[in-house]
Amino acid sequence: MAKGDKEKCFTSSAADYYNTRKRGNHDQICNTNYNTMIDAAVPIYWKSMECGNAVHVAYWFFYGYQDTCSPGAGAHDADWEHIVVKVIDVDTSNEKLDKVMYYQHEGRYTRKQGNYEVYNTNHPIVYVGKNSHGSYHDDGGSGTCCYFEDFRNPGSHNQHQDTWLNLEELRRDNTSPEWMLDTGSVYFDGITSPLNRDETYDLCNLQGCEGAWLQVCNTCGCAKSDIGDEIM
Repeated sequence: MAKGDKEKCFTSSAADYYNTRKRGNHDQICNTNYNTMIDAAVPIYWKSMECGNAVHVAYWFFYGYQDTCSPGAGAHDADWEHIVVKVIDVDTSNEKLDKVMYYQHEGRYTRKQGNYEVYNTNHPIVYVGKNSHGSYHDDGGSGTCCYFEDFRNPGSHNQHQDTWLNLEELRRDNTSPEWMLDTGSVYFDGITSPLNRDETYDLCNLQGCEGAWLQVCNTCGCAKSDIGDEIM
């Protein structure tokens, strides 16, 4: 099947993907079963770090396949995407959401509290690009290849994933699954997993944005950052 011809993919289990590849199966893997979202059957992966009176939590989403906005341009197997959430006043009884950093393609941007949507007061809403799976604070998109134009509107289907219902910590200890301990990328088709990325261990020093400051077609994350490129 040609790249770009498949249905769009929901999140997948990184462990299942890793084990499938390790067995020698190199078929394209794309989760098109929305029931796995409804049933919270797919885990979301997290890693946290204390940063003064705040905690930064990175939430990682794995997709077995990333489609493309233009046939032959950018599609690939195995796709890791993420956001970072800042929770403040964690040493009090009034801890609350503060900022959220949204990652897309090669860039990112940060939104302050009140400038992103939340569910039930403590779950920031993330709109996911239909093709490249980038994370955004709003819906929209025309479906073209420009940076903020990946289509992300649930429409009448309102398809969504309650990510907090199935969370798995990213860790390297005697309870870790094999894929978390693997320092290579062979079984993720060359895509680096979160525990093999430097930023996973430096969540307190993330710059607020990356990309152009004007909204253009290419990477322009800073165009929508509330804090510019200041440290989150």
